[in-house]
Amino acid sequence: MNCMYKRIVRERLLVINLLLALMFVAHLCSAQTARKDDATERKIKAIVAEQLGVAEGKVVPNARLREDLKADDLDLVELVMAIEEGFDIEVSDQECAHWKTVADIARTVKAKAKDAKPKR
Repeated sequence: MNCMYKRIVRERLLVINLLLALMFVAHLCSAQTARKDDATERKIKAIVAEQLGVAEGKVVPNARLREDLKADDLDLVELVMAIEEGFDIEVSDQECAHWKTVADIARTVKAKAKDAKPKR
């Protein structure tokens, strides 16, 4: 009975250790994804600010491109080209037609370049 008890305890400890290891790996993966998303968002913010001639502080996710950041049609065309160049992606006319906010741009970039890193 004592030997069986020790075996059960050892098996449970092994399971607990495996679960802890899996949790640690999941945490590392989510941290890397968060860092990549942060880098993408910083790059988008910099591109938008430069193309629209606004302070980076005004470029927030819910900032509306036309109303808040005063982008006109030409600004938006240049912005699309800068985003495409900055992330080495292609954005269709249909996709960029849906860009109303900075968050919309981020969604498009992240969907198109899941593993792309911003060019420096």
